[in-house]
Amino acid sequence: KHFKCIIRDRIKDQYVQYWHEMMINSNKCCTYKIFKVTFGLEQYFKILPQHLALCLCKFRCSSHNLPIESLNVLF
Repeated sequence: KHFKCIIRDRIKDQYVQYWHEMMINSNKCCTYKIFKVTFGLEQYFKILPQHLALCLCKFRCSSHNLPIESLNVLF
């Protein structure tokens, strides 16, 4: 049982390091980097209604249809 906990923690640590490195090196994550500094679910997402939480997630991840995102396609 102790061995499983050690392995689980090690895998999680490796993933968090990978997540942080990918976020730092990504040009697309500029907005996301402003809001997100630690790995994990933010507490305000538990309070927000689901439709607002989804809109906020899409905005933070640049996964929306705002003109600023579609402008990159034109140029």
